[in-house]
Amino acid sequence: MTAFIRLGFAVLLLGGCKASDQAFGDWWLSWDEATGALSVDHRGQRLLDLHDIGIGTGTVDIEHRSGAYRFSNASESMVRAGGFDVRSRSDSPLWLAEVLDRDGDAVATLSAAEGAGGSLRLDLAGTDDRDDRVRVGFGCRGDDTFLGGGAYAMDVDHGGQAFDLWVSEPGTGRVDSDQEPDAWSVTGTRHSTSRASPFLVRPHEPVGLGVDTSARVEVDLCASDPDRWTIAVATGQVGLVVLPGPTPLDVVERHMMLTGPPRIPPDWAFAPWHDASGGDDAVEETAFALRQAGVPASVLRTSDWSSGARDATGDAGAGEWSVDSGRYADAASMARQLEEDGFKWLVEFTPLLSVQTANGEDVKGHTVKTQDGDVYWTADAEGENVALFDPTAPDAIGWARDRMTDVLSLGFDGWLQDRGEWVPPDAVYAGLDPVEEHNSHPAAWHRVASDVIGNQDALLVTRSGWSGNGADASIAWAGHQQSSFDARDGYPTVVALGIGASIAGSPFFAHDIGGRPTGGHASATRELWFRWCSLGAFSPIMATHQGPAAAGGWRFDHTDETRQHYARYAKEHLALFPYLRGLADVAAAEGTPLLLPPAMQYGGPWDRTDAWLLGDALLVAPVQQEGAVGRDVDLPPDVDWYDYWTGTPVQSGWFEADETAIPVFVAAGTVLPVLTEVPQTIVSDAGSHLTTLQDVDRLRTIRVFGSGGRFEEADGTRYVVRGTPVRQDEVTITMTSGSVDVGGAAVSIRGFRERTYVLEVNP
Repeated sequence: MTAFIRLGFAVLLLGGCKASDQAFGDWWLSWDEATGALSVDHRGQRLLDLHDIGIGTGTVDIEHRSGAYRFSNASESMVRAGGFDVRSRSDSPLWLAEVLDRDGDAVATLSAAEGAGGSLRLDLAGTDDRDDRVRVGFGCRGDDTFLGGGAYAMDVDHGGQAFDLWVSEPGTGRVDSDQEPDAWSVTGTRHSTSRASPFLVRPHEPVGLGVDTSARVEVDLCASDPDRWTIAVATGQVGLVVLPGPTPLDVVERHMMLTGPPRIPPDWAFAPWHDASGGDDAVEETAFALRQAGVPASVLRTSDWSSGARDATGDAGAGEWSVDSGRYADAASMARQLEEDGFKWLVEFTPLLSVQTANGEDVKGHTVKTQDGDVYWTADAEGENVALFDPTAPDAIGWARDRMTDVLSLGFDGWLQDRGEWVPPDAVYAGLDPVEEHNSHPAAWHRVASDVIGNQDALLVTRSGWSGNGADASIAWAGHQQSSFDARDGYPTVVALGIGASIAGSPFFAHDIGGRPTGGHASATRELWFRWCSLGAFSPIMATHQGPAAAGGWRFDHTDETRQHYARYAKEHLALFPYLRGLADVAAAEGTPLLLPPAMQYGGPWDRTDAWLLGDALLVAPVQQEGAVGRDVDLPPDVDWYDYWTGTPVQSGWFEADETAIPVFVAAGTVLPVLTEVPQTIVSDAGSHLTTLQDVDRLRTIRVFGSGGRFEEADGTRYVVRGTPVRQDEVTITMTSGSVDVGGAAVSIRGFRERTYVLEVNP
């Protein structure tokens, strides 16, 4: 099919007098007559130089298959502009100018005004109703770094690259370029992603630029021209939001709060999750095996719960969104029993609907339609025809909410929403242009569930996303990585995906330990599973979900040693609960992601994909090479570092780490609260035969690294360290508030309940 995708380009030669310069609070717009650039300054610092503006029209062919897209045969008609005619109003903070072509005719308007959260808003709109393409160009500096744009498998820094921001299936077995392969509907490219974001950060200024649109965005980040970076948007008008520092982290925080403060997951979501599919017996056996192995898992995730068609792996494909009574004869009773045994129970929803079932006619009334008003049939990953739920039709939304409410009423505790990328560009939606509003489709899909869950003790997890997704969904899921060490699509991609999702506005990130063998690829090996498990422990959310297809691969119960390894790291993860839950409150209040590139806090290179910061304290450096027995770690400069496991000072260099170990480091000035005893579950309504968080919350270990530091837990308990410790020391004390000398440093605690504290100081 052919869709109109707004192509065009124009060169803007800016002119004018200094009297037309405009101030907006801390912002200042001015012209450089020598270069013809419109400069954007904040508090005296130059953040952007706008060199080019273009308005035009164009066409492009779009192919769609199973959530994947291919663009071809693009053509364009462009307008070349020749200057500005400033129309600023003295009685208003709005700056307004007409963009003129070379004949002096107005072809667009450009306005500027101070925006929310200290931002600057620039709005550009073509004057011709046929205009359906906007392009803006800015100056490069020669060593440009660009973070953001979404969650990508191979890159954190996108400087020197050109790609589309377009939500799609990420593909399997990616190529390492942005050239679409012959098998484009199956194989992903370097920047194909389920979670795109129209937000870029240039950390050296620092400045962020958000694009207020749901349409396709093409970015060229100093790739075609080393002196220019450009953003082209497939609409005739667009809003640009400029976000200032003073630090790159401030930029990220401002963006997250502007697009919607993230929803904090329930406490139990910070305990380990485990996959459990295959019917009643399989779920019960998994729950029992986890308890027998001493794994403090608190969440089970079942993918084959729904009636209707399934894909070849046994996971949910299309369905009726109702329980498969053949596999789960009494889901309500099962849910009650799992709660008693300390497990919350998650399922999955996809917008793929099967109409070859008993409720087929009912389903048909709530699907995406063809131009002729018939059900739009599309092929799923197995080539079977499925219909697509329409999240923009009021009747369909009501129908979906009823079924989702039924799921919660049965005792399920939430779900993962998959497949939000499937938007046929030639389909008819009730309230959505499938091309112009393509990237808003995930938000529409997720909002249906978000409204159902509301403030209940339940969880929404999503794979796809666009701007503002974190406000609807608590947790961003990485999707399916290959069960391999492949740097394009396997275990090593998790770090870049997690950092990208965090910068895009989703601070709570989950990935599946062991990956997912799809498309004929191999299952997880012992080494891979062990390495991935340890990284999972030092992630915001620790989860496994290999699914039925991984039955032949390595799993937590494969050997006694594997069970011990999983239990060890599951306990390590849950011990971090006070730290993680405290970080969650900061994320909701200030927009600070739980995962960050190390350079954002401590300096160093911006293109690292080999390590992340969990909070501002823990630098996690997983071994990513198959067969390796350790790795070199470059610790950020200008700060002292400690080994997480021993508490001893360390420097950059080689660190041994067999497959049972993971290098983790702590920055000096860190106060790290952890659980002294790890409970069997964090589910508060678990039976009395289990140890819960309430049973161990009176005990806390406070690990202090170096001099100074502070931390505040979610319950308001504060820890402050004053002075410099002179020796490694440990003190155990029971109190509510007070100050204790430990190793020569004063550790102050301001609490609201009496606890027994183990205070550990590492000089």
